[in-house]
Amino acid sequence: MSVQEVTRTTLKGVFDSLKGPYWLYSLDSIQSQAHSDRLQFQNVNIKQNISKRARKEEPRLLNRVVQCCTLNGFVFGFSIIIFNNVLLPFLQTVLVTISNFTLGTRDAETNWYATRLILKTTFDSLWVLPLFLLSRLVNALWFQDIGNLAYKYSIGRPKQFASLSTFIADNLFSLIIQVLFLVQATMLSLMPLPAPLPDILYIFHMCLLYSLYSFEYKWVQMGWPLHQRLQYLESNWPYFLGFGLPLSVITYCPSDYFISGSVFAIVFPLFIIAGNEAEVVSVPVKQLTIFRLVVKLSNVLFMGGSSPTPTHNSSRHHHQEKSPSHRTAQSLNRKR
Repeated sequence: MSVQEVTRTTLKGVFDSLKGPYWLYSLDSIQSQAHSDRLQFQNVNIKQNISKRARKEEPRLLNRVVQCCTLNGFVFGFSIIIFNNVLLPFLQTVLVTISNFTLGTRDAETNWYATRLILKTTFDSLWVLPLFLLSRLVNALWFQDIGNLAYKYSIGRPKQFASLSTFIADNLFSLIIQVLFLVQATMLSLMPLPAPLPDILYIFHMCLLYSLYSFEYKWVQMGWPLHQRLQYLESNWPYFLGFGLPLSVITYCPSDYFISGSVFAIVFPLFIIAGNEAEVVSVPVKQLTIFRLVVKLSNVLFMGGSSPTPTHNSSRHHHQEKSPSHRTAQSLNRKR
């Protein structure tokens, strides 16, 4: 391993993450061509009905990305920017000007502070928070559609998990690990360390977390269990550090939490597509076990800190009846 190899691999990750628009155009063209080819084999009399049914059952990849941009950019993010940077300053100018003639300058500023607080609280409570929660739900569905379509028209049919319960346990365990990893990153950013070390540690964590977000749609459909996904990411951390860097930087810059979330939801579909198409470059580096702590904490949550001790008469039966979540936790624990 050399610094030059690590740097080159990290830059390759950055470059691949920025190719999302190109791959979106390519995959959308493939999807459109595949749809046209299917229609050519159908009878002319039923072509229109089949076309409508196909559009209903399988959305266009490009349409899903545009919908994400519209909901999160124009409806959600743009409304917050207009309210904070246009409407509030305009109302402040009008109300303070009027109050200066009736109440005096000092009382005018006091009244505007109270009025602004009421307007901001009302706007956040009745518009921002409900729309934010709704957009999170809709985004989750649209992101999954984008991941499924990108995989289908690039790689093919996804592999299935052994059972639905195993799939649910894997996703639940993955969610817990991601949340705990985000908490770990936040706690490191709050540590009393010399600047800008806390910010660097936070962005480093977010680069790997956003890479996991982006590639997980592909890895899950490839049938990779959670321990394999985490081990692969930790073993190739220079590439994934670079891949997640652009998304980490552009979401870190906005000071407003909701604006940052809006920016993430706008550009993340392109990173899903980029993660689906990218070819990970490996370099001989030591595995960075950065998820070790959160995996151990997740095992505690799932298994109560230790595996249950079976009775003498029912040990075999107890082993066979372990839930998928226990098996997922034990698998991760063995890999650690």
